Amino acid sequence: MSELSWITAQELYDQGYTVNGARQLFGEPQTGPDGAVGWEVDWIDRVEERALTPVLPFLIERLRGHSEVGEAAGELVRLYEELNRRAGIVGAPDPSITMKSPKMSW
Repeated sequence: MSELSWITAQELYDQGYTVNGARQLFGEPQTGPDGAVGWEVDWIDRVEERALTPVLPFLIERLRGHSEVGEAAGELVRLYEELNRRAGIVGAPDPSITMKSPKMSW
């Protein structure tokens, strides 16, 4: 059996996740192989890749132009870039380019 790659809850919080945010995205932390509380790195990577990274450009666009959340939009851009870098994604959509919403026809 191969050794699990593990990230502690504190390490994830140090990366900028809040306690509530981490639990909402990744579930309750578990006790790891060495007794540390956290999550499997593979699980974190899958959730970030499938759930978080795809929606960040939309969130950034929604926040753009709202001066009261300008700093938050900048943090989302940095998070998006970091997630893509860690995942090795080349040519990811640039969140600084205005995204157009598809028109709905009823």
